[in-house]
Amino acid sequence: METAFFVQALVGLFAVVDPFSASTIFIVMTADNTAGERRAMARRASLVTLLVLVTFLLLGQTILHFFSVSLAAFQVAGGLLLGLMSMDSLKAFRTGVRSTRYEKQEGVEKADVSVTPLAVPLLAGPGAISLVVLYAAEHPGLQAKAMLALVVVVVSLLTWLILRSADRMVDLVGRTGFNVLSRLIGLVVLAIAVQYVFEGASQMWGGGGSGTLVPLSSVM
Repeated sequence: METAFFVQALVGLFAVVDPFSASTIFIVMTADNTAGERRAMARRASLVTLLVLVTFLLLGQTILHFFSVSLAAFQVAGGLLLGLMSMDSLKAFRTGVRSTRYEKQEGVEKADVSVTPLAVPLLAGPGAISLVVLYAAEHPGLQAKAMLALVVVVVSLLTWLILRSADRMVDLVGRTGFNVLSRLIGLVVLAIAVQYVFEGASQMWGGGGSGTLVPLSSVM
């Protein structure tokens, strides 16, 4: 169960953070920077992503209690948000949830894009934050928190490796390859979104829905 939860959380969070899509934007934003400057920005962006997600991991339940929001309601809201984000990755239409046109333009004009708009909101954006809060609320306890913190660390490390190697990866797989990866990731995010919406809605209006829905913790 612990291994299954770790893998599920790792795949889910990596898909939502989606460093492959972010890396293509990163290349455009840093076209005038040197390779060394890009590596430094990739390192800072990954570190900020780590700090932001760990902060919401630790404070997620407190935030829900403070605003008197039930887990079921947050599941529905988070699922809808993730569903909108998946449309960006699937290239169905541009929602502006991950980042707006103005934020991307600001990134092109800035000397250092590592904190904003790269780390926030491209990487540690509303979708990633919502997913971390949901995972933390669904799996209380110190051991689960430690495992989720490890997931955030691994995702941040993978993000750093992908960002610092973005130029070489684009040369290797091309823009088409990156688009294919983005669509596959978008499909995973959409599946997570649908599961959260149905699970949250069943708890709010269907008496739990234990006979028809598979809990997220047992998907993998």
